[in-house]
Amino acid sequence: MRRPSFWGSRTVRWMLRSLQLRVARGPAIRPLLRGALALMAGCLLIGALGCDSRSREIRARLSDQDLLRFDRGQKISSPCWACHDFYGTQNKVGPHLLGIYGRSAGQSSFPGYSQALQSSGIVWDRTSLGRFLASPQSAVPGTTMVSPGIAGADLAALLFYMDLVTRP
Repeated sequence: MRRPSFWGSRTVRWMLRSLQLRVARGPAIRPLLRGALALMAGCLLIGALGCDSRSREIRARLSDQDLLRFDRGQKISSPCWACHDFYGTQNKVGPHLLGIYGRSAGQSSFPGYSQALQSSGIVWDRTSLGRFLASPQSAVPGTTMVSPGIAGADLAALLFYMDLVTRP
């Protein structure tokens, strides 16, 4: 299955045509609209490619089917990024997630772990992480992670995404 090109997508073509028509109507506003068009196209391109080189490298080696799972997992992970850094560059409200698979729960350099998570004895793998992400409060009563939980195909896609992006 061939992926549609970014510039060939219907939404982008419509935006470009719409802005070109507006630019053609007024010479005084042309530079402003051209700048806005360039900015908008740049933002869309960055969003379409996955904001960083690590995601682009991962995407380049995936099959079409795995790419769909990766994209779904990336979309589902958006709220997670508010508290966690998947790439390990910083701790936020929650710990970074680089190298989470095989790590004991509550044992990284993050200072804000709950006592419940530190004493849980969990070693993160696909099963334990899936159970925790499905319902953090049920998996580890007393954890400070606030999440409504994720289930089904969304959970599978998130775990697939995390498995790829959190590898050291």
